[in-house]
Amino acid sequence: ELEALRGEVVSLRGEREVWEGMKTLVRMQEEELQKMAKERAEDKAMLEQQLLDSNIKRVQIEEELDNMRHWQEAELPELQAAQAKLKELEPEYEEVLGQLTTVKINLAEMDNANLVLAQELSKLRGKSPAKR
Repeated sequence: ELEALRGEVVSLRGEREVWEGMKTLVRMQEEELQKMAKERAEDKAMLEQQLLDSNIKRVQIEEELDNMRHWQEAELPELQAAQAKLKELEPEYEEVLGQLTTVKINLAEMDNANLVLAQELSKLRGKSPAKR
């Protein structure tokens, strides 16, 4: 009977070693799962923050676009009136520009004529017998 008990003790020790090995394996797997769960939680938190940041940025851009639309709506009548006035004044501007160009040409011709007259007058004064 002692031999039977010794055999049972050996068998139980073997089972215990198997169970200890399995406990170690389970503990390692639990640690790995916890590590993976922590990494997933960190990834999730990072993605949630990125989503939040992008939503904030989207809302800011939408607000900016709305502000631009409102500004355009408010300023559009004034801009259209200014554009109409500009169109109305354009022919007059072209006419005044043409007149200005003509006046500049006439002034240049008059300056040239005055220069020629001054040269001629100088020559005549130089030839005049009554020198002062």
